[in-house]
Amino acid sequence: MRRLTALLTLALPLLAGCSTRAHLNPFDPANPATGGQPAGFQALAGDQSVRLRWQTVSAPGLLGYQVFRLAPGDTAFRPLTVVLPPTTSSQADFGLLNGAEHRYRLYFVIENGLAGRPAEDVATPGPLRPWVADPGAGRLVRLSADGRHVAESFPPAGGASPVALDVNPADGRVWVVGPGGDVLVYEPGLGRSTVIGQGLGTLTCVVVDRPDSSAWVADVTNGRLVHLRPSGQSADPPVLSGLEYPGSLALDRSNRSLWVVEQDGDRVRRYTAGGALAATIVVSKPSRVAVDPVTHEAWVSSLLLGRIVRLSPGGSVLDTITACAGPIGIAVDATRRRIWVADAAADRVVAFSPDGTVQFVITGQAEAREIALDEATGEAWVTLAAAGAVARLSPAGVEILRTGGLGGPWGIALDDLSARTPPLPRNEAGAALR
Repeated sequence: MRRLTALLTLALPLLAGCSTRAHLNPFDPANPATGGQPAGFQALAGDQSVRLRWQTVSAPGLLGYQVFRLAPGDTAFRPLTVVLPPTTSSQADFGLLNGAEHRYRLYFVIENGLAGRPAEDVATPGPLRPWVADPGAGRLVRLSADGRHVAESFPPAGGASPVALDVNPADGRVWVVGPGGDVLVYEPGLGRSTVIGQGLGTLTCVVVDRPDSSAWVADVTNGRLVHLRPSGQSADPPVLSGLEYPGSLALDRSNRSLWVVEQDGDRVRRYTAGGALAATIVVSKPSRVAVDPVTHEAWVSSLLLGRIVRLSPGGSVLDTITACAGPIGIAVDATRRRIWVADAAADRVVAFSPDGTVQFVITGQAEAREIALDEATGEAWVTLAAAGAVARLSPAGVEILRTGGLGGPWGIALDDLSARTPPLPRNEAGAALR
């Protein structure tokens, strides 16, 4: 009896070992690493396109992969590709309908046909390129057009941690600034980065002047705004000085006037397009500023005082709103007459009417920091610093989805490819950044 017990004791590990080895097969649904499906499968939405990517494996009997698609109007998944070689890790799908959901499945292919379970993902193509400055990870990030995934993520040239950015929809250039004193101009279509403005102090924000492709950069160390062209040459006017910590900028796209928040000066200034001082308004503890291009009024948040003030272009305070605990990021939807506010202290986003009436509140937005507006749809994209995420919010006041896995995102800007003149070639619209 003792001998039988000993034999059974020896046999159990051997049997377990056989079972474990069987489940090392990547096509086995019980495989703990793969679950029987290709790993890392993602459908990255682009403009009229989707880029599929996944992680390859090396396994005996693997002939490759095959992609299937369920397009709008289809009743079943249909093959999108032939059998792809085992070393293939990506596939592009062009000529798609923007705004329509497309579903994809990726299968292993072995000698007997499709193996294991498919990996599945969904993408909604669209014209947006959402850009995010992620100082928590020290990276510049591009999200997919629908906001479901991180499409690209890389440290900016020059090594400075990015804190703020803006993008020019006319040419696609992304302007990035941070505390290191350099300005990065990134051209996605060329995959080219240019570092300009070396020798500046700590940089807090940047705003693009679309008509001439220049940008204003706030240098808080030296209390000034520097006006630069993408080449690094000075634009006209080249500098606005004598400012006390210019922590936020906004341009009125109708008349190109520039609004500046002086966080240490308890002031907000407005300059004409030529650089002449047009107004100075006393505003205690201002944080961010946004401009209504229709009324030319400015909206200024105060994180420390928990309020928002509305300013006339002539320099008077028109209204004060105290419905937020700690507002910071702010954006104006002039078309729908809505003001979006990131209420960081209350972990929420609040939408107001121009008269200060609350339209709706979206909770669960952990340390909502900055907001970018999709002018075509009325959707708002907000960085959630504490959650390491970006949330996409509907104009009806509902969170559509969010992308996580970021270090601690701050700045955000949306590049609308449909604003290009002429439009981008199809292959560039769907190409990888680098």
